[in-house]
Amino acid sequence: MTPSLTSRVLAGTLLVALAGAPPAPAQVSTLVSGNPAVGDAIVLDDAGDIFVTSYSSQVATVDQAGTVTVLATDMSLTTGLTLHAPTSTLYVGNNGTGTIRTVPVTGGASSVFLTGVGAVGLAQNASEDTLYVAHYSTSSVSRIALDGVDTLTTFASSNLNGPTGLAFGDDGFLYVSNFNNGRIKRIDADGNVFGVGRPPDTTTIGYLAHHDGFLYATSFDGHQIWKVAYDGTMQLYAGTGIAGLADGPALSAQFNQPNGITTTVSGDTLNVWVSEYGNRSIRRIIEVEGVTSVTTTHLSGSPGLRLGPGRPNPFAGDTRVTLELASRGSVVLSIHDVSGRRVRTLASGEVLASGTHTFRWNGRDDARRTVATGTYFLRAASETGTSVVRVTRMR
Repeated sequence: MTPSLTSRVLAGTLLVALAGAPPAPAQVSTLVSGNPAVGDAIVLDDAGDIFVTSYSSQVATVDQAGTVTVLATDMSLTTGLTLHAPTSTLYVGNNGTGTIRTVPVTGGASSVFLTGVGAVGLAQNASEDTLYVAHYSTSSVSRIALDGVDTLTTFASSNLNGPTGLAFGDDGFLYVSNFNNGRIKRIDADGNVFGVGRPPDTTTIGYLAHHDGFLYATSFDGHQIWKVAYDGTMQLYAGTGIAGLADGPALSAQFNQPNGITTTVSGDTLNVWVSEYGNRSIRRIIEVEGVTSVTTTHLSGSPGLRLGPGRPNPFAGDTRVTLELASRGSVVLSIHDVSGRRVRTLASGEVLASGTHTFRWNGRDDARRTVATGTYFLRAASETGTSVVRVTRMR
C-alpha cells in the first residue's frame, strides 16, 4: 500500500517484548536500495527468485545478487502479488484500473484475469486452488477459483478498514491487515471477522506473512517489523522506529516505510524478506531458528549507543542506568511495560554530549503514580542506534 491512500502519522519509538525470553538474534541486510521497481508486495519462488510490485506500471524480478529485471510495464498502480507455482504465473493487483492481471514469471505482456475488483492484497488457498482478494476501497475480502470458472464472491465485509495484506495461518484462518487503522483481523471459514490486535503506536500497516505459528507484519508508519502470535501477542522483531536505512542486528536496524513481506526457510534459517516503499529497497532479516534467548542484559544495542544494566535490579525504590554515547546526539529514553505501553519518559530528545550519562527511575509513571511490580524495559534510541535493558520492580 502507499502513503497516498491515507494521511501519514509519524510514530514515536517504542518496544514491545513477549513475556519471557527476548527475541531470537537476527540480522538485517540490504539486497536492493533506491530502485523504483521495488516498494510494494513481494513473493519468492522455490528457486529463490524474488518478484515485486512498486505501485507503478511495473512488475519486476530480483535475483539473489540484487539484479533487478522488469517483467512487465503495461499495468497501473501495481499492488498485491501472488505466485501460482503450478503454472508459473504471477497474479497482480492493479489498483489504478481495478483489475487483476497475470504475468508469466519469465516476463512478457500481461493478461486480464478479472476486472472491476479494485484489488490490493492477494493470497492463495492452495488446498482450494482459490484466490482471495482484499479490496481497499470497499473494505471487503472476496474469493474466486483460479481456474476462472466461478464468479467473484464476497467472503467477508464487516469490521474491516482498508484491508491490504492477506495471509493464511497454520491454523487455517485467513488473516488480514488493515492499512487505515493498523489492525490485524482473523476470518474463519464462514467469513466471520475477529480482532487479533494492532502493533502499539501503529496507525497504518502494510502486508502480512506467516511462518510456524506466527504472523509477520510491516508497520508502515512505525518503520518496524512485528512478530504476532495468533492470540494477538505482539513482539518487536526488527527496526528502531526511526526512519532510515541501516543494516545489522534486527533491533538496531532502521527501515523506512516497510511494506511488502514474505518468508522462506533454508535449513534451520528463517529468512524474512521486506520491501520498503520509503527506501525503495529489499531487506532480508536472517534468523537461525531454535535460538530463543539472549544471555545478556541487553536485548539490543549498537556501538554508538548502549545502556548499562539497572542498578540495583531488582529494585524497590530507585534504580539507575548508565547510557554510553560514542558521539553527541539527540536521545529518547523511555520505559515500557511488557505489553509495550510507555509508562515513563526520562529523556525526550535532549541533545547529549558523547560519554557516559546516568539516569534514575523512581518506579513512577509520567503522572507520578507508583507502577505495579513486574518487568519493565528501558529503551534508549538515537540516530546511531538503539539499546534496551530489562529491570524488575519489587515492593
